[in-house]
Amino acid sequence: SSIGGGAAQSVAALRLLTPPTVNGVTVQTLGYYVANDGGGVFYQWSSSSTADDNGNTVIRPSTSIGDGRWLMVYAETLSVVQFGAKGDGVTNDLPAFTAALAVGNPVLVPPLTFALSGGITLRTGSRLYGLGRPTLTAIGASRFFTFFNISDAVVEGFNCVSSASTSSSNMAFFGAAPDCVLRDCVFDAPRSALIVSTTSKRVLIENLTINNC
Repeated sequence: SSIGGGAAQSVAALRLLTPPTVNGVTVQTLGYYVANDGGGVFYQWSSSSTADDNGNTVIRPSTSIGDGRWLMVYAETLSVVQFGAKGDGVTNDLPAFTAALAVGNPVLVPPLTFALSGGITLRTGSRLYGLGRPTLTAIGASRFFTFFNISDAVVEGFNCVSSASTSSSNMAFFGAAPDCVLRDCVFDAPRSALIVSTTSKRVLIENLTINNC
């Protein structure tokens, strides 16, 4: 069971709350950085947790040095903004994508521009959906998507842009990745390549547009 504990404007504001005296209190953050930035989510107080604060799924109160953490309550679908992605085209948002995919629920990406310092590595069962075709911008030479030693992962609905002229594999790589899907994406990157190993069976690749390859 849970006990309503009101709202906090942001994750930073959540850290400043006085820790509850009872277990199970829930608080809603109204945004990740500021209210209404799309990163709002529910957290529940676990008085026994000693997990490390990772800035998204586990938040440690700054007013306490003992046990007790705010733990994210996972919805059926998640947004990368709830994990700290800014979508300003400058900030490296790769850690937010990585953290969101680690939960295992489908991840939704709003129609913003996300800078990435490296490729997004999918997991077995990952679902990564672009809403309104958001843009992924590679910082330097970088592969956008890696499907390796996994199965049943789906990526769809992205514009992928890179200015790198030295990479030969900056679209996607499928290695030992059966039953995976890449669809409805636009790649605008010099020297683009899409690599599918012979160990990746039943891979579905459809409706891709490749510019400046």
